[in-house]
Amino acid sequence: MSSQSDASGRHEAGNKLGLDVVIARLAELLLEEESRVHLAASLEFDGLEAVRKELSTVAELQECLRHDDPFLLGPYADIRQQLSEIGPSGVALDATDLLLLAHTARSAVTVHRYFEDRTEKYPLLFRALSDPETDQLPFREVFKAIDLSGEILDSASSELQRIRRGLTRAQGSARKAALDALRKASAAGFAAEEQPTIRGGRLVIPVRAEAKRRVDGFVHDVSASGQTVYIEPAASLESNNRVRELEYDEIRECHRIRVELTELFREVRPLLKAAWLRLVRADILQAKARLANEMDAIVPSVEHNGGIQIIQARNPELMLVFNREGGKRSVVPFDLDLGGDNTMIVISGPNAGGKSVTMKAVGLMALMVSKGLPIPVAPGSRFDLFDTVHADIGDEQSMSDDLSTFTSHLKNLSNIITTAGPRDLALIDEAGTGTDPEAGGAMARAILEVLHRNGVRTIVTTHYGPLKLFAHETDGIQNASMTFDQ
Repeated sequence: MSSQSDASGRHEAGNKLGLDVVIARLAELLLEEESRVHLAASLEFDGLEAVRKELSTVAELQECLRHDDPFLLGPYADIRQQLSEIGPSGVALDATDLLLLAHTARSAVTVHRYFEDRTEKYPLLFRALSDPETDQLPFREVFKAIDLSGEILDSASSELQRIRRGLTRAQGSARKAALDALRKASAAGFAAEEQPTIRGGRLVIPVRAEAKRRVDGFVHDVSASGQTVYIEPAASLESNNRVRELEYDEIRECHRIRVELTELFREVRPLLKAAWLRLVRADILQAKARLANEMDAIVPSVEHNGGIQIIQARNPELMLVFNREGGKRSVVPFDLDLGGDNTMIVISGPNAGGKSVTMKAVGLMALMVSKGLPIPVAPGSRFDLFDTVHADIGDEQSMSDDLSTFTSHLKNLSNIITTAGPRDLALIDEAGTGTDPEAGGAMARAILEVLHRNGVRTIVTTHYGPLKLFAHETDGIQNASMTFDQ
């Protein structure tokens, strides 16, 4: 099979086991939309040690969220576009983009300081989310210069303060001159409205069109009806000129301030990008930890030898479904031991007795462990890392391939026995069903013999008596059964 087909098969198996429900809840617990883009990559690990480290890091954050001061992860967004724009010297980001960078920088500093103060308690989290150089990020300068609405403050520079004071005075003078001219025009019956207005950046007064030559000034605009003209009174000319001059000075000074602030970020671009990536990491870790705490999950002992010894295990998908319903129902726990000389468990029992739920719970927990997610088991449990989880579960009929249910099962099982190895986990639901019981039982036994011979850790559910007898008579295969709680 191609790698693309393998990936598709793993995805399909994961969804049959309930992994999609777990990942969907994990995504809901993320605080920022940006983290969802990085979620899939954060669930892939290269080898046993990487998985162990991730699980231990999540366990530290579980403890932190349960028993420590609130871990506050401030706002952040995707700043890669802004970081790319500030590459050349002399660039001026707009005020909202500068605020975006500043919020991200401040959030990174907050996270750094939180774990810097708790280095001994959470050493893995400190290494993952903290960096002393983060303190160099220039968010304070931005918040001193720009308010939260994106306006540059008067206090951003002494020059801007001087310009805006002069602008206020010039605007006052222009308005006083315009009001005086408007009062005179009103007294003479020339005014069309009671207040001055702005046209082309100049303060003007509205005058009836037939009286435009009776008012001393300059026509700037005419109303749509043509009945009103807007005249800049001659007495306002000097003040209006001063207003425009100072407005241009203000624009130039604000641009200079934005260039200066942008340059501060340009000098620490690599540091800021690394800080942003740590915030993404922090958000994903907190979602994993909150999900684990929701399920009362822990980190089991993890090796790579195919061992599963789980105590009081509960199906994670069912736990999430029941939690969403309000917790009125509880998941029945189970114990399971598979490992060492035993490579296979054959589970039998009545319909609706929990065989498939138990088997799927094991498969789902195998996938969760591989993705660095704690699992809902009791302390003392062990759940080793498997390279691949193979699953033949549910109705496999394929309309697109024109395959019967039984033929689809055969195709799936053929793929399992030809690809699964000793570091894999195989899950087979209702082995041998879909055809004549005698033929189905013989076929199922042949498949189990191959998997057992190849050392594949396997869990099978069945109703067939011959398979139970085969398990009883074969070393390394265990029988297990489900019963109703009377």
